[in-house]
Amino acid sequence: MQEIAKAIYWVGMLALSMPVYAGHVVSLKEAMEVHVYNTRFVQEKRLAYENSLLEYDNFKKSLLPSVSLSLTPVSFNRSMRLLQNYNNGEYSNVEEYSNTSSGDLSISQKIAATGGTFSIGSSMNYLREFTSDNNSFSTSPMYLSYSQSLFGGRRNFLYERSISRLKHDMALKNYCTSVSTEQQKILNLYLDAYSRKVDIDFYRQTVSIGDSLLMHAKIRKESGKVTDYEYNQVELQQLDNKMELEKSLYAYDSSIRQLANELLVQGIELDNLSIADFPARIEESIVMERISKNNPTYQSQELARLNAEYTLHQKRISNRFNANISLSYGLNQYAKTLREAYQHPDQRQSVSITLSIPMFQWGINRNKLKMAENDYESALLEQESTLDNFKEEIHDNVFNYNMSRELADVATRKYQLAGQQYSFAAARFRVGKIAAIELTNANKEYLQAKQNYLSVLGSLFVNYYKIRHMALYDFIEGKDMTEMIQISTKK
Repeated sequence: MQEIAKAIYWVGMLALSMPVYAGHVVSLKEAMEVHVYNTRFVQEKRLAYENSLLEYDNFKKSLLPSVSLSLTPVSFNRSMRLLQNYNNGEYSNVEEYSNTSSGDLSISQKIAATGGTFSIGSSMNYLREFTSDNNSFSTSPMYLSYSQSLFGGRRNFLYERSISRLKHDMALKNYCTSVSTEQQKILNLYLDAYSRKVDIDFYRQTVSIGDSLLMHAKIRKESGKVTDYEYNQVELQQLDNKMELEKSLYAYDSSIRQLANELLVQGIELDNLSIADFPARIEESIVMERISKNNPTYQSQELARLNAEYTLHQKRISNRFNANISLSYGLNQYAKTLREAYQHPDQRQSVSITLSIPMFQWGINRNKLKMAENDYESALLEQESTLDNFKEEIHDNVFNYNMSRELADVATRKYQLAGQQYSFAAARFRVGKIAAIELTNANKEYLQAKQNYLSVLGSLFVNYYKIRHMALYDFIEGKDMTEMIQISTKK
């Protein structure tokens, strides 16, 4: 009875209760919710997210009046000029030195209703001729101008605004998707290290029990109760367990190092994995509802369609009659002094219309238009195909999760019972109630139960976090990941 009690004690020391190395215990949740923001991948995506916000902010600010100042303080010139003498009519070359300075101050405003641009400004030019000691000032105290395309200007603006807004709306969701992608990578590394840890504890237990079995087998062999074949079989099993233990130790060291390098945290120790908080079942309809709300895949397809439609519009505009219209009104004056240049400015007006009329280009523009139409239709077909594949992937992940969730408790219980059976078999072998082959079979069943347990556990975690990744929704916390990540980034 003491031997049986000792064997059952080893079963109680299942994988999860024996630390392999001393260090800072990092739970899976801590790794995925805290340390994930320290990884290089997420830091890079964080910068890309900030750039997206700045890009949209720039677009909004581009609709506000902009002030620009252009200065050319020095434009020095040395030249030879051919001049005619007024008295005798003779020509001679004169070396001339001059400097031109200019400045222009303007305010521009984008007109959203038409897609045109309105500007108001003032400019001045100053010419200093050193050879003749002359000054010349040319000023435009005020000028007004407006320009736009005759066709398509407003529509171009509407496309640009829609695309910019859609990119902004997608920015946070894309960042959340990037964080979720990194979380899945961390999950895989954590599960790999965890499975190695379970292997180590499993083989430590079997090696410890095997040492006792081998000692008893040797005693019974010397007394003639166990044949050489049976003794060798027990020893081979013990040697195999010892080899697997050494392999597991090296594999664990490698996997824990990879996890630590990814998290940028050294000296970590794994915590126990628990599925107690996992939903008993996830409904596909709820997942689809969350995906349609949160996942950027739908918006990215809409963005691809908008870009293709925008390109098609531009090709159509360039392949038909169009015109650029520009209107301007202002004041200007020329004088020898700066004061006189602003005293009596003259009015000036200008109207310009630039026509763009495709005539004959060997069908190049027509081919470009056809290419744009094909790209647009291709984008629509690709969108349909992508969404169909996406829905099928959702169905598979939800199905696999629900199946793994139902099997998880069964696999865990089977693993525990297989451990108990192996301990009972070891105890019975010690007292000569079973043969070595039965002991070996019990060990194999225990090993198979461990592998099934790890397989179901890994499938459960992987499929849950895949669903979480696609829906950008944490079914344990009951929150959108956008809310969770916004909170995390503010801390």
